[in-house]
Amino acid sequence: MRRSLLLLFLTTTACISTPPPPPAAPLIEAPAAEAPPPAPTFAYPQARKVDLVETKFGVAVADPYRWLENDVRNDPEVRAWVTAENEVTDKFLATLPLRAAFKQRMTELYDYERYGTPAKRKNLYFYTHNTGLQNQSVLFVRSGLNGEPRQLIDPNGWSADGATALAEWTPSDDGKLLSYAIQDGGTDWRTVRVMDTATGKILPDELKWLKYGGGVSWSKDGKGFYYSRYPAPAAGATYQGATVDQKIYYHRLGTAQASDRKCDRLCRLVRQSHGKIAGH
Repeated sequence: MRRSLLLLFLTTTACISTPPPPPAAPLIEAPAAEAPPPAPTFAYPQARKVDLVETKFGVAVADPYRWLENDVRNDPEVRAWVTAENEVTDKFLATLPLRAAFKQRMTELYDYERYGTPAKRKNLYFYTHNTGLQNQSVLFVRSGLNGEPRQLIDPNGWSADGATALAEWTPSDDGKLLSYAIQDGGTDWRTVRVMDTATGKILPDELKWLKYGGGVSWSKDGKGFYYSRYPAPAAGATYQGATVDQKIYYHRLGTAQASDRKCDRLCRLVRQSHGKIAGH
């Protein structure tokens, strides 16, 4: 009897001390997820395939797009294909909402005046200057540190796309002459010309097939300079040929490049000096 009363008491106490469960919350339907924007579609230009197979080390290698290696400046088909590709790219970039903001900010950061390291010859100072947003820096000369700057070369007008640049430049020891290298469209090749710095006149001398660096070393008498170049590439292979067999030549002003003297003895001395340095 006592056991039954105790069990009844515990059951009643549990019912009184345990609160009833809260009412169930009403069901709320989640909003439908927004559909992602459709992926952009691109109509890429078709690239013509050619039936070209070459055997390399006993393996047949197909190269159906070899024609696209032709120079875009000389091959109308390559130029048309590149133009069409650029149109697809520009059309997509124009849809990016933050592109204008990035362009504006980057332009602000890049718009500052800057000078290149000057080269001193006698009392003449040669240096490059950019006002801020010029595509190519301009070469100036001044007499003395406080002299008035005089423009020698402005490469910004050399090409419509602004991609032809003034590369290396070297004044003669007396500052009367200046050799300068022209770099066309980002190529490694250089074309070297010579200027009379007093008059700005371009001399008839023109040197080709220099690569990477178009700097020269003037002779002490200022009648010529030493430079290094590669053999002229085969026709149609200006940008495909191997970069080998570089040699040092001496160019005498007023003469054709074909008559430049190859400096075999100088090359041997250079190689010997390098060998001594390495051995030491």
